[in-house]
This record gives sequence, structure tokens and C-alpha cells, in this order.
Amino acid sequence: MPTEFPIKHVAKPLIPDGSTQYVEFAVVAAHDTPAEVHPYDFRDLIDGEDLKRQDLVFWYSATSHQSHDAFFTHGGFFGPIGEADLGVAMTGPAAAGQEQNVTFTIDVTNHGPSFATNVTLRDVWSLPETAFVSAGSSSQCASGGFQQVLCDLGDIVPGKTVTLTIVLHLLSFSGDPLVAIANARGDRKDPQSQNDRTRSITQVVP
Repeated sequence: MPTEFPIKHVAKPLIPDGSTQYVEFAVVAAHDTPAEVHPYDFRDLIDGEDLKRQDLVFWYSATSHQSHDAFFTHGGFFGPIGEADLGVAMTGPAAAGQEQNVTFTIDVTNHGPSFATNVTLRDVWSLPETAFVSAGSSSQCASGGFQQVLCDLGDIVPGKTVTLTIVLHLLSFSGDPLVAIANARGDRKDPQSQNDRTRSITQVVP
């Protein structure tokens, strides 16, 4: 049953009759240049650019032309928080045989609140004799040199998950397990960096 609270004040408009007050609103793409963060007139930011797949800023300006209600002269904007929480999850086989191809599935999720920009994923592994197999791996991923794969994910919108596949050709001269570690990062501050990194262990069986 909802809780009821007593009404202490009755809201009444403070704008007098005949006032010439008005309010203007605008939604524009967020840019970090000084001229766009603190514009002389927010109307200068309305330039017809595409607002899809971008952080947005909501501007409003409320003004009056009468001295007795000049309290209404104000404005403001609501900009995006320049943070993006990236999370990484990886699955792979618990065991595999020598000379087998091992497939890892890696999910990179942007938990928000803003766009994650210029996101890359780096995957490294423990066995130098094990090699990256581009065939069957995601097109965004390529060898980054000795024992590593680099994946370019670009920008990721809040709430979206990008799924990657990385294939390794398993070989262990020592018989030690294959330990793969995936780490994602982007340009923006990550408020929860502990979930940017994960690993998977595959035992080598005869």
C-alpha cells in the first residue's frame, strides 16, 4: 500500500499575467571544445549535424522581458558524464588436445553511462608455441605480435555488447595449461576498471 504524505504547499505559478517570458530548448551533439562547452549563445551549436550514435547535450534558456519578473531569466544545460564502464567476459574450453584449434568467445559490454570511444581489446596467452589463427577469428582482430591479438572495436554505445571470437592453435611443449587473458580499454574514464580484464584456462590433455 503506497505511503501518503501531507501536502504542505500548493504549487501556484509565479509568472504574472501578461508576462512575455519564453523558454527555448535544444539538443546537440556533445563536443569537448571550449567554444561548445561554454558557447556565447547555445543557438550557435545547432548546425544540423547527425545526432545518431553520439553523446547529447540538452540546453534550455528561459528569459523574460519584464523587470518585475526578471527572476525567470536563467538557463542551463545537461551534458553527458564523460565515463564509460567497460566489462569483459570470456569463455573457452576447459580442456583441449595438442595441435587443436581452441575457440574463445569474448563479450565486451559498455555499461555506460556514456559512449565508450576508441575501444580496443588485447588478448594475450601463456604458451609461446601456441599461435593465433586468423581464420575463424573475428574480422576486428589481428595479430599484435608475439603472443597477443589486438581487436579494434571503435565506439560502443551504452548498453551494447560486442562479441568477439578468437581462435588459437594449441601447442604446449611443457604440458602446462593455456592461460588466455583479455583486457579492454577506451579513451574515456572507466569508473569500474576491475571488470575490464578476465582470463580463461584450458588444460592440455593427451
